This record gives sequence, C-alpha cells and structure tokens, in this order.
Amino acid sequence: MAKAALIVGPPEDLWGPIQAIRATHDKAYDRWPPHVNVLWPFLPVAQADEAAKRARAALARVRPFQLTLATFGHFVQSKKVTVHLQPRTDPPDALRALQDALLTVFPDCTHLREHEHGFSPHLTVGQWAKAALSKEIPHLQVLCRVIHDVIFGFSLRSLPPYRPTMSAESLSATF
Repeated sequence: MAKAALIVGPPEDLWGPIQAIRATHDKAYDRWPPHVNVLWPFLPVAQADEAAKRARAALARVRPFQLTLATFGHFVQSKKVTVHLQPRTDPPDALRALQDALLTVFPDCTHLREHEHGFSPHLTVGQWAKAALSKEIPHLQVLCRVIHDVIFGFSLRSLPPYRPTMSAESLSATF
C-alpha cells in the first residue's frame, strides 16, 4: 500500500535551479519533487480525503510564515554526503510549529520527530562523494542564489510514483 508524505515544497515555477542540481545528483529526482518533509511516513494514499480534512483543522491553528532557502548543509553517511538546502523561517521554528500542529491530528506520524537527531527540516539536492564536497558547495551556492524569500505552500504527495494528491490550492493554506 503506497504511503504519502506531508511536505512543504516550493511552487513549480521556482523549481528550476533546484532541479538543475537534483537532476544530476539526487537519486530521488524522478520519485519526488523538491520538498521539505514535515510528516513521513504518512498515511496511505487511499486516505487522502480524510487526511485533508484533518490537516485543514490543524492548519487553521498555524500562523503564516516565510521560508527562505539560502544556505547549504550536509549529512555525512558512511561513504557519501547528502547535501541539502537549510530552510530558515520567519518566525523562527515555524516548521516545528507546523509539525506540532499536524501531530495533534496525526499522532502516529512521529517518525521524523523520533529520528536520532530529532526533526531536521531540509530540502535534499543530492548525494556526493565526501572528497568532492568542498569544491562543489560554492558552485551550488551560485546556482541556488535565485531561491530567496520563497513563500511555500502545503501539499500531500504520494510515493512512488510521484503524483500530487492534494495541493496548496485545494487546502487554501499558504505559509
């Protein structure tokens, strides 16, 4: 049974610089759009209508916020490094507040919160060999300079194959 993820993702017209990097470096490029996971794994795709009703109730309590992707970070694995854009929000901790609100109506979706390092919001752009990382980051920073002060929307996406099941427009919730 296909499960979904509850994500925050940029509007498609802003995908260009992110997708230019991901097309070459991200093993999940064909499976997922650019996104920041908020709840994953989520509910089965078949429960999308019920999930949307519950999400609307939780989102009504979330204050609007602005999300900026301006700097890169990385997670080190055994042989590779996963490079990501680090979200910055105004107000600070807005993504955690969003996750907190959603967990009140989806209390079984705590996987990201229970991760070894806790909830670490990020937008993955790819995987690199450890040795290549230091020379790649400045190049990546130039490619993504256009991603600034982006206001993101909420969506529910299934995996795989990727297909939108609920969009920001259908939920009327923009952050």
